[in-house]
Amino acid sequence: MNKKILVAVIAIIAIAITIGYALIVPAMQSALAQEQKTKQITLTIKHKRFAFAKESFINVTAGGWTITITNVSGNVKAIKILLFDHNKPKDGFSWFKLNPKVGDSIAVNLSAGNYTLRVFIFGSINSTLTLTIAYP
Repeated sequence: MNKKILVAVIAIIAIAITIGYALIVPAMQSALAQEQKTKQITLTIKHKRFAFAKESFINVTAGGWTITITNVSGNVKAIKILLFDHNKPKDGFSWFKLNPKVGDSIAVNLSAGNYTLRVFIFGSINSTLTLTIAYP
């Protein structure tokens, strides 16, 4: 008789743990998942064999940034990307890539702040490069 009670108690505990896990884990995952915003930047070299763009990202939360080259047309020889916090210029990163190709990307985790992105491309006139920036 005692074995039947013990088995029943263990079964109830196992069911309770399974239900709790099924309810809590999805809630935790959705709370931890950050909603990423995206922005596209297209640069075209019109003269002087380079082009640049500047974008501001205000009140960005801490999290992961991903910058991906989504389109290259013409002869783009190099790309230089600078991303830094207005208030803490040492918080940020720099990326230099020779002969950039579609799919090249960089991912970094940055603290919350107000960021400026500067992108420079170098190559032949009428060459175009498009970036997609995903940020928190």
